[in-house]
Amino acid sequence: MTTWVYAEERTAEGILAGIQSGHVTISYAPSAARIDFSADADSDGIYETIVGDAIDHPPGQAIAFRIQAVSSPESMPATEGAYYDLHELTAGDEERTTHYLNELLPLFCSLSGEDSNNLYGLGIYKNGRVVTVLLLCGLTTVTFSDIPEPSLPTYYRVELYGRTHREPLYTMLYGMEIGLTNPIYINYH
Repeated sequence: MTTWVYAEERTAEGILAGIQSGHVTISYAPSAARIDFSADADSDGIYETIVGDAIDHPPGQAIAFRIQAVSSPESMPATEGAYYDLHELTAGDEERTTHYLNELLPLFCSLSGEDSNNLYGLGIYKNGRVVTVLLLCGLTTVTFSDIPEPSLPTYYRVELYGRTHREPLYTMLYGMEIGLTNPIYINYH
């Protein structure tokens, strides 16, 4: 596993401060794609809130999020990709996520002629429950908006699935999970 830390400076103190702030994502290897997950907390078009951050947001108003699947120097290069919404999941449907990502991803590859090494599943979680599963053709940027729970603190996080580029050992160890993020917290007081 590789831990990616957003640090303001490349020093031991800067890295430790980033970890303490929760500005962390994880990928299965240094050569794997990593996930940048951010939010536009004040609706100005700038995604300034990153994983680990906690923000206050007015009840009933949507917040915009951006997910960037970023390639490492050793992994597949980032491409202009596309994404397909496989399913809007409702509470209790989390077990179907594994089915979509483990069985439908290879099926989609064979039917579409896409290179299976360039297809990824992206799970978006809200308060620990899967709310959306997207199929990415290439590493790409995805944006979405959602309304946080009006009367509860809410958090969002992301997981990226796909073929590891160091099979079969890494697949045996980690399954199809390539990476995951810490949450972005909304209205945690």
